Amino acid sequence: MSENLLLKGIKVIDAASFIAGPASTTILSDFGAEVIKIEPPKVGDSLRHLILRTRRVNPQGDKDYCWHLTSRNKKSLALDLNTSKGQEILKELIKEADVFVTNMPKKTREKLKIRAEDLLPINEDWFMDHLLVMVKAVKTPIELLLMFWLGGQEVV
Repeated sequence: MSENLLLKGIKVIDAASFIAGPASTTILSDFGAEVIKIEPPKVGDSLRHLILRTRRVNPQGDKDYCWHLTSRNKKSLALDLNTSKGQEILKELIKEADVFVTNMPKKTREKLKIRAEDLLPINEDWFMDHLLVMVKAVKTPIELLLMFWLGGQEVV
């Protein structure tokens, strides 16, 4: 692989789960970004265990390819964001990061203190993308995907 990658030197904190968020950070890693995947201790990301929940439709599967697909090129860090030590470590990571990605529900972000208003003061070089505002108007995931492909235009 070329050492001259577009996003080399960019540090991404991936606190997202279950396909959409992790897939976006995987693409960043494909272009050279250093991605640190935050996972809950002991259980890990829920996508790690998808193969166990799909035995009924894929009884022969012994590898969770979806996990491998969305987690390649990443460093994994088990971090309990419910603890003060976990919060302290996350804040240190955020100070040095260029990008933070999460798709946790609003109440969870509030509880874990990972809302924009919690994180922006830690890294003042960041800005917030307002994609979540656009998502509220979308009714299905395919509409969101189409909206993304159309550069943020609303799909009717």
